[in-house]
Amino acid sequence: MTPRTTRWIHAIHKWTGLIIGINVLIFSMTATYLLVDEMVHQYLHHGNQGETVLLDPAKRLPVQPAIDAIEAHFAPVQGVVGRVAPGHFDGDVDQFLVVAAGGFLGFERDPYTGVLTLTRGTLPEGIPPMGEAGAANAAKGASIAERVSQFMLELHADLLIEFWGTILVGALGVIFLISTLTGWIIYGPFMKAMAFGFIRRGRALHMPMADLHKLVGIAALAFNLLMAVTGIGLTFGVFGIQYQVRADLQKSEATLGRFEKADPLPPFETVWAEAQKLYPDQYVSRIDFPVEGAIQGTRVYSSFSEPDPRDPGLLPSIGIVTAETTPRAQPYPLAWWMKAILVGARLHTGALGGNLVLLAYLFLSLSSGLLSVSGYLMYIAKWRKARRAASQRGESATSEGDARALPGSAAAFSVERR
Repeated sequence: MTPRTTRWIHAIHKWTGLIIGINVLIFSMTATYLLVDEMVHQYLHHGNQGETVLLDPAKRLPVQPAIDAIEAHFAPVQGVVGRVAPGHFDGDVDQFLVVAAGGFLGFERDPYTGVLTLTRGTLPEGIPPMGEAGAANAAKGASIAERVSQFMLELHADLLIEFWGTILVGALGVIFLISTLTGWIIYGPFMKAMAFGFIRRGRALHMPMADLHKLVGIAALAFNLLMAVTGIGLTFGVFGIQYQVRADLQKSEATLGRFEKADPLPPFETVWAEAQKLYPDQYVSRIDFPVEGAIQGTRVYSSFSEPDPRDPGLLPSIGIVTAETTPRAQPYPLAWWMKAILVGARLHTGALGGNLVLLAYLFLSLSSGLLSVSGYLMYIAKWRKARRAASQRGESATSEGDARALPGSAAAFSVERR
């Protein structure tokens, strides 16, 4: 590279790093918390399980009465159930996502006892807790740990500003990708000339900090590139999927046939059975309801099936179920770029290999935060050094100027000769 190109790349790396440094630190902290939370959840729910046992159909309570009870309870704020993730094995719970005034609420239900627990969000004003008063496990509110987890998730995904926050996170992901690539171009050849892990020790703080910054950056290069690319895909790709799915459903009128949406909606068990027929060798892990704002629109359900909902693969099998009195189902084929975004989502969250992968992600996520801190410290050290040098040059210039004012001085002589 020419010296000018090198200077440009250095400048791009410096300024992109300064722009996204705080955000990378935030993402590192929130990701670390979420990864630890997920590892604890995996251990508590699946770490000690023995033989996998399906829920007893004779004891398992139907899901539709719970949906009816939730929607009746939230009728004053027009709350509707937008998603259900049914449990399949002993120890699983039924999960309900409720779309209500002020945001989303999450509930879990014991499939044998029917006890509901609020696990996400805060009950709207004027809506009492669900469950019998005084019941130990009634849905009275999410625990502090659950609220902290939800806060961390929202801070990580959209910086707590929802739609525009999602756009901002995507833009920051692009800047992070540029910063990572320019760092690789700059420091890759430099690190080859050093023993791996070598940190210079000197009086100046910026020297060992620079070595640490370069070392961590190169060591976590693949992870940071993966996080940047998959993060961009998640933030911007969701909008593309939403647009494409709605366009595909409009084109599928010929196969679905025009129909009027049933009111009330068909029973959940009926929709579940239709979705199960699409992929009989898999488990229906989630059904999204036809509500305002749903990706699939307001006339059909979307179903997601997995070979094992507790150990999902890279790609779910997706189906469409009509919201008719007698529902009909058909597979929904994924375009290649949709598959890439869904695979990217699994790679981004580490949902691939259990706690070992999550543990690796945990250390790599911490390294991204360290990269941000070391970059700022290095910049501050260099900035202070430059200021001291500028101050010293100013003093020298002043002294030289004073000397020039003296007739016959060496400085004055040299200036006259020039």
